[in-house]
Amino acid sequence: MKRLMRWIVWRVAVLAAMVAAGWGAYVYVLPGVIEGKIKAALTEAGFAKAVFVMEGLPTLSRMVVKDVKLDEQGRMRIGRVEVWYDPARLLSGRVAMVKVTGVRWRVEVDEKGEMVTGLAPAPAPAPAPGSEVTGSLAERVERVEVADVVVEIARGDRTQDVAIRRGVWSGEDWLIWMDATDVSLDERSVTGGWLAKMTGLKMSGTVTLSGEGEPAAELKDVTIGSADRRYEMRGLEGRVTLRSVWPVRSEGGQVLRWREAAAGPTSFGQGLVRFTLDNPRKLLIEQVSWRWGEAGRLWLGAAWVDPMDFDLNAQLFMERVDLDQWLDAVSVGYAEGTGQLFGRVGLRVKAEPGWRLALGEGYLYTVEGGKVKVGDASMVERVLAEQLRDDDRINAAVRERIVRALQSFDYKLLSFVMWQRADGEQVMSVHVSGEGGEAKQGLDLTVNLTGYEDVMDLGLRLKLGLDRAADKGMKRLMNQRRSP
Repeated sequence: MKRLMRWIVWRVAVLAAMVAAGWGAYVYVLPGVIEGKIKAALTEAGFAKAVFVMEGLPTLSRMVVKDVKLDEQGRMRIGRVEVWYDPARLLSGRVAMVKVTGVRWRVEVDEKGEMVTGLAPAPAPAPAPGSEVTGSLAERVERVEVADVVVEIARGDRTQDVAIRRGVWSGEDWLIWMDATDVSLDERSVTGGWLAKMTGLKMSGTVTLSGEGEPAAELKDVTIGSADRRYEMRGLEGRVTLRSVWPVRSEGGQVLRWREAAAGPTSFGQGLVRFTLDNPRKLLIEQVSWRWGEAGRLWLGAAWVDPMDFDLNAQLFMERVDLDQWLDAVSVGYAEGTGQLFGRVGLRVKAEPGWRLALGEGYLYTVEGGKVKVGDASMVERVLAEQLRDDDRINAAVRERIVRALQSFDYKLLSFVMWQRADGEQVMSVHVSGEGGEAKQGLDLTVNLTGYEDVMDLGLRLKLGLDRAADKGMKRLMNQRRSP
């Protein structure tokens, strides 16, 4: 019995020693390991001079730090950070969840909208051996929650606070709920000048960051345009509901409406865009429609585009579009007319150095009669001679009568059909039927035009003000066509 008791006492002693050793490791080793991991992570992020205080002893699943300053000036201060973890995974720098509470961030911008002070991480030095923390944030942290965040934006003696009540990051997306905040887009305001500098756009109006329900931004009488005012959209309004603030992702079927728009010398009426932003590089344009002229309406079918590398392929639909607007764009002022166009045509808009527009296959037609006038008679005669040279029925005398008739022509039918030959060459078949000229010469004519893409591309770009070089390019092209 004594031998048994000695064995039990010895076993208990050994167990007590092991518990004591484990507790000592916990008390003295684990906090140091955790603190080292935090410092390594902050250093890797570029905040090597960040300071913080450990709050009590960490448990096997949770630790707390407080009074965090990420830079010496204290431009970003964090009141409290809770870190939840599995000790085995913590040694490799992985944590389950981080809760951040009480963040104060001050950003100062100058009168040009450029940041002069703010949170700018310094280049991170190489980590010390044994303290490496590898992998992206998504690989290291499963979930981040923030609460009570105030961003103070200062510009001179003016300041604006943006208060975030709660934010959640869960591997891919940031969702943020904030107090209702009106953000002015005027470049003289605190935030407007900063946004103008970041985007390169001229803006005015107000965006309200939603404080209730889902994260959202509501636009109120916003004007957005290029810095030189060549393109501008006025009276932009709508509410955009977000499923992620960063990276920016929207819910489906978001709608923005505008009162009027302008592209170069051409004005458009009210319109709307329905869209889904899947990510900053993937935008689904579900529908765009707008007014052109007194009764005209244009709209685009659905298409995916990359906002950062714009290349749009879509069907452009036209309804009651003023014929004169169309002729002015595609003939650069050499033709004018009355009537209304209907139909659809393929459209491609690409942002190269300079914007490019191209029309694909499609058709446009009138449903009622009207009048067409073609200006430069000598140019029309040259085009007819070139396009109809293989038609034995069209001699010089017939061409002359056609030219005279087109000087003032009353049409009954007028259509444009764009198609592609087997060799890839684009063709526009123009069919006109009616009478014109002083003798009311009857005419029923179809002309297949080739080589028109350059004229139409330059004409549309000039009409829409998309490229200042288009004016010079059009003049060169017209001079070439006038040459015998």
